Amino acid sequence: MGKVIKDEKIAQEMWEHAQDLKATYAQRDADFKEYQRMYLMKWPDNLYTVPDPAVKPTISPTARDKVDGAVRLLLSQQPIFHVNSFSTNDKDKIESIETSLSRWWEQAGVINRRPIHYNMMLSMVLYDETHTAITPIRDYAEKNKKDKRIKRFAEKTPILFESWNPMNGYPEFDTFGLCFYYRESQDSWSNVIRKYKDILGEKYGSYSNKRYGNATISIAYDLDYFAVWIDRDNILLEEHELPAIPIDVTFGNGSNFFEKPEDQRQPMLYPLLRSKLWDRDNMLLTVIYTQMFALGLTPIMVYRSATGDPLDLQMDNSHGYSLATLKQNVSLDIITNKGILPQEMKNVLDQTKDLIDSSTIYGTAFGEKYPGTMTFSEASLLAQSARLPLIAPQRMGGFGISSVIELALMTMKENGISFNKNGININAKDIPDDIEVKVSLDVVLPHERLQNITVAKTLVDSGFSSMDWAQNNVLGITNTEEMKKKVLEDQISKTLVQQELQNLLTKLAKQQQAEEQAREQAKQQIQQQAQMPPEQVPTEQPMPEQTPPPTGEQLAQD
Repeated sequence: MGKVIKDEKIAQEMWEHAQDLKATYAQRDADFKEYQRMYLMKWPDNLYTVPDPAVKPTISPTARDKVDGAVRLLLSQQPIFHVNSFSTNDKDKIESIETSLSRWWEQAGVINRRPIHYNMMLSMVLYDETHTAITPIRDYAEKNKKDKRIKRFAEKTPILFESWNPMNGYPEFDTFGLCFYYRESQDSWSNVIRKYKDILGEKYGSYSNKRYGNATISIAYDLDYFAVWIDRDNILLEEHELPAIPIDVTFGNGSNFFEKPEDQRQPMLYPLLRSKLWDRDNMLLTVIYTQMFALGLTPIMVYRSATGDPLDLQMDNSHGYSLATLKQNVSLDIITNKGILPQEMKNVLDQTKDLIDSSTIYGTAFGEKYPGTMTFSEASLLAQSARLPLIAPQRMGGFGISSVIELALMTMKENGISFNKNGININAKDIPDDIEVKVSLDVVLPHERLQNITVAKTLVDSGFSSMDWAQNNVLGITNTEEMKKKVLEDQISKTLVQQELQNLLTKLAKQQQAEEQAREQAKQQIQQQAQMPPEQVPTEQPMPEQTPPPTGEQLAQD
C-alpha cells in the first residue's frame, strides 16, 4: 500500500485522461457487446421486437459452439511452467521457484473459485485480449483489517490474481508497455461499503446508509499514482510505489499495425461480426423453421364449389375413422406438397455453415465426425490440422500467463515479499533480476499423449535428443531433476520389493524341502519297523510338528 495523498489537481487530471481514453474505445466496446451477444445467443434489440405467432425465431448456436469448443481444447491441459535465468547458476533455487509456480497458480484459483486461466482463455477467444490484475494479499489485509477471510487466504497464496472482463478495461501503451490503465465497473453498494469502508474516512457517513442498488466503481493507474472513484467522487489517491502497473494486458490474434483499437482486436468471431454471417444463419434458420411449421405441419386444403357457396362440412368420427360429408358438386382436397423447402434455400444454408467453419474453426477439431470413410491416422491428422486457428490463442494465452507470473514475481522481489507456506516456497532474495517464465498450454488429447510418449522414447533411444529435452518439449515435464529423483525412487522401491519377495520365496522353498525330507525319513523308519520282530520294535517317538506354509497375508506382512 502506497502513500495516500490529497491533491485534487492530480485526481482531476487522471479522471479527464481516463474519460478521453474511454472515448477512443467506443467502437471496440460496441464490438465487444456484439461478441458477447453472439456468445450468449441473444437477438439484437432492433431485429425482432414484436413477436409474431406465425414466426418461429431460431438463434444459431454456431458462434457459441465455436467459442466453447476452442476454450475446452485450450483447457484440456494445465499450464506448464518453465523458469530460466542467465544471471544465476543455482539450479536448486530455479527448480524451487518452478515447482512452486504450479501450486501457487492452483491456490490462487481456489480463492477465485475457479482456475485463473479459465476466464483468461474465454477472454482470449471471445475478445482477443486478457486483462489480469495482481494484488499482494497483505494490501487487502491492510485495507480490510476486520475481514477474517483475508487472513485465511493469506495462508494460501502471497498474490491474488484476478481475470477482469476486457469490456470494462481501457489500457494505454507507450514504447515500453502499459503506461495507463482505467477500469469502470458496476458493483453493489453493500460490496462497495465493505471493500472501501476503511479508506472512506469522513466520507463514510454519506455512504453508510446506501445498502441497495449499484454503484459505479472507477479505478485508474499511471506509472506513479493509483486513484479510485465512486460515482465520480474521488475517494482515494495514492502513490502506489510499484515497479509497474499491476495489471497485465495481452493481445491474441490481432496486431498493433492498425491504429484503431477495434481493428487491433480480431477474435475468433471477428469474421462473423463483420460479414454478418451469424445474422444470416439466424435468418435462414428462422425462415426454415417458420416455413416447416406453416407448410409442413399445417396441411393446405383446396375447396372447389360450382356455386361458390361457403364450405358446409360435417365430420363423423364414430366409426374409428373420419368421414367428411359435403354437398353435391363440392370437393375438398389436400394439395400435394412437392417440397416444403426449396433446394436453393438448403444450398444457401449449407454454404453459410461452410463459410462459418472456414472463418472460425472446423468442427473436426472438437471430435466432430467427418462425412465419409477414413482411417484412424487420417482422422487424427484432420483433427490436428483443424486446430490451426487455435495457435494464436494458445501461444498468446501462455504468454499472458507468463507475463502475469513475471509481474507477480517482480512485485514480490521489489516489496520484499517472501512466502513459505502451503507447498509454496518463494524467497524474495532468491528471485533473479532476469527471471524468465515460459508457460505452455498444450492442446493434447489422451490418444495424442500416447503418441507423444512413443515419439519421446524414439528420440531418446535413437540419440537424437536427451531425456531432459524430450521431457520438456515433448511430454511437458518441467521439473526434470525432480522427475528423475521420483523415477529413481520408484525403481529402487520396485527392486527392493522384488528382492524381498524373492527372499521370502526362497525361504519358503527351503522350509518345504526340509519338511519333505522329514516326512520321507519318518516313512522309511515306519517301513523298517514293520520288517523287524516285535521285540526289536523301538518305543514310538512323536512325529516332528509340521509348520504350515505361510498364508498370502503373512507374506504381504513380511
